[in-house]
Amino acid sequence: TGRSILIVLDASGSMNQPMPEGRTRLEAAKAGVGDFLSTLPADVRLGLRVYGHQCSPDRKNCEDSELVTGFAPVGEAKVAVIAKVAEIRARGYTPITRSLQLGAQDIGGEPVSERTVVLVSDGHETCKADPCAAAKALAAADAKLVIHTVGLGVNEMARQLQCIASVAGGAYFDARS
Repeated sequence: TGRSILIVLDASGSMNQPMPEGRTRLEAAKAGVGDFLSTLPADVRLGLRVYGHQCSPDRKNCEDSELVTGFAPVGEAKVAVIAKVAEIRARGYTPITRSLQLGAQDIGGEPVSERTVVLVSDGHETCKADPCAAAKALAAADAKLVIHTVGLGVNEMARQLQCIASVAGGAYFDARS
């Protein structure tokens, strides 16, 4: 029994864009992750994957996705996740599909009854892949997997994030601030 949550954080270059209140999308995402962690029960297992943070956009790196902290009980993991999130700088491309596929592998090894991926992003795939189709396939392959998405300051690009959540049994949340 129990639940594991993998946060997948977008650190692509577009996350440097300002939100309406003035701080960047990445700053808003970092604050949101901190708020989210404070709501989790102690028995939840938590991990963090980040994409777009290692390479500049001119590298067009579609492999730029890293499991930054492995899974641990939230009581132990919270400090490490918050410290890692604080260090992240938004830089590169947006390999959402690759990050979802790797994230499903990350969380697939967790011996729990619920596996939840929370994707926090401001945009859509920049790597010639279809994250909606990938999310559908991942959810079909793992009945315990649910993918929720949070769209930061998005407009028409939200449709891709909405699709990912809807085909993977999750919910889409629109974050305007």
